[in-house]
Amino acid sequence: MTLLPTPLRLKSSFVWKTRLGGIVLILVGLAAAAGFARWQYDSVKELVDQSRIWKAGVPAFQTSAKGQVTTNHGIFHEYDLEVSFVDGNQVAHQDKLEFDTLFGEVDQASDPMVRYLENDPEHFALSWAMDVVTSRWAAIVFMAVVGIGLVGGSFTYLGGMALRRLSDARGCALRSNEVVVRITKVVATKASTRHVGNEYHFTGRMVDGREVSGKRVFPIKYEPLFADGGKQTMLVLIPQENVKRPVVLRGDFHPFELTPDEQSKVRQSMASRSATAG
Repeated sequence: MTLLPTPLRLKSSFVWKTRLGGIVLILVGLAAAAGFARWQYDSVKELVDQSRIWKAGVPAFQTSAKGQVTTNHGIFHEYDLEVSFVDGNQVAHQDKLEFDTLFGEVDQASDPMVRYLENDPEHFALSWAMDVVTSRWAAIVFMAVVGIGLVGGSFTYLGGMALRRLSDARGCALRSNEVVVRITKVVATKASTRHVGNEYHFTGRMVDGREVSGKRVFPIKYEPLFADGGKQTMLVLIPQENVKRPVVLRGDFHPFELTPDEQSKVRQSMASRSATAG
């Protein structure tokens, strides 16, 4: 006997908020990945150009380098330098040079040297930056992994998960398997030390014997749709396409929209079933 009226109706607010949220998260993820990729592309191009200039350039005169070094966690170093030198025609040049290193540091006790392109002195390479080429490559790879993979990938993944939740809910609205599952444990979720929600772990079996298990987090002000007075079981819907993606109903039947009369009948049916099982 099914407990819920079919076909189910999805709450319109759930549909548009989930769809909009998923799309926004994906766009943010793609934008973050593209931004980091562009940033690291510029860093790669700059490092390759400087390596070429160091090999083909001519030595400068009266070279000096000074500026600021910012160290993060003792392993990541950001250099913001002001480089001055005089070329072979006795023309003075001054420009900024910025680069990052991972695990390696510039030996600022060593005398800085500049090599520049003889026909274009504005393009130069500094010995301090060339001495830590390996560490600069490591920093570029690290930032690419963090920016493109972790930041961009995380936002894109969360957006995809939101759209998948909407797809699963739509599938369950049309046809699904109702399963009353047993709550195995409830784990408090916290933000710092504040209790903000509960994670419900559950397990059960479908009529055909297939195991259903999973977990779902609810904010502190919500609970799942319990199927018994002792709050030991709850109702979940299983999409017919994927038994591993159960949809856990909230106590107010969210994400589905039921009339007060329909909700009352469902609760009565669950209470009757619970009493019979007991």
